[in-house]
Amino acid sequence: MKRNLIAACVGFALAAPAAVLADTTLYGRAHLSLDSIDNGDSTDTYLSSNSSRLGVKGSEDLGNGLAAMFQLEGSIDWDGGGTWGATRNTYVGIKGGFGSFLAGQHDTPFKALGGAVDFFGDQVGDNSNVVGVGYEGDKWDNRFKNVVLYATPEMNGLQGKLAYQLKEEGSKDALSGAVTWKGGDLKLGLGYELHEDDT
Repeated sequence: MKRNLIAACVGFALAAPAAVLADTTLYGRAHLSLDSIDNGDSTDTYLSSNSSRLGVKGSEDLGNGLAAMFQLEGSIDWDGGGTWGATRNTYVGIKGGFGSFLAGQHDTPFKALGGAVDFFGDQVGDNSNVVGVGYEGDKWDNRFKNVVLYATPEMNGLQGKLAYQLKEEGSKDALSGAVTWKGGDLKLGLGYELHEDDT
């Protein structure tokens, strides 16, 4: 009896991690490029890691049309070492017929508008290197920390997103929202973002 119980416990212990990982995906990208940049005064050559990343994400069916979800994503600096951690979109959340709520660290809805039409995404010509120039770095191509984000379900191509960054751990109060519409090859969007310093 004791042997059977021990064998059953060992079997359950081995099966449990597999069940937990059933809907979990490990993903990433290695995107190195050799870039030559000429600004008229000087020419420089760089080895760029171009938003290379490694992440794990997953979901769990909760029944009644609800699902729990999570993601942990970090940057990989292939050209300079560095450390991997939760530096990119990292959150826990819940989704269902009402849309989705998530909490953690995530791209702002305002940033997502530009990303949808970024012809040079994850390269030297990325929106983040253009939109943020001249005002506190990448402020307008941002990823909020300590954020609560709600996304409506998509209805006839129309979707809304609203994110609020709480004032804690060095973060400032900030609000970001966007409405987008997709129809065939056409995509329209309107975004608004307000930071604690009224910018």
